[in-house]
Amino acid sequence: MDVPSRLKSNSEEVRKRYVHWLATEIPEFAQRLPGKKQILADVFYKHFRKGMVHEGRIKDGGQFSYIFAGMITVENQFMIVNPRQLADNIETVFNRYMTEVL
Repeated sequence: MDVPSRLKSNSEEVRKRYVHWLATEIPEFAQRLPGKKQILADVFYKHFRKGMVHEGRIKDGGQFSYIFAGMITVENQFMIVNPRQLADNIETVFNRYMTEVL
């Protein structure tokens, strides 16, 4: 996800380009966290991407789970992501990008 966000943005700030790319390319991430101003792309970046890249874990109660049908579920302010749904969405975005550049 870092690579396509980098290819689509000239921003040097990783968080800014990653969150923007995620919210723009996968609409589910543009939604707001219930009761908050923060969008789900920002939560995913902070808890999942930063946690896994810098600490080797998902932070602040975030989880991957196949149990929920939708790609993103928020329960008690914890983000749960269905990895199959996420992978399918990333594949769709990647294929769309390849169509644009080829």
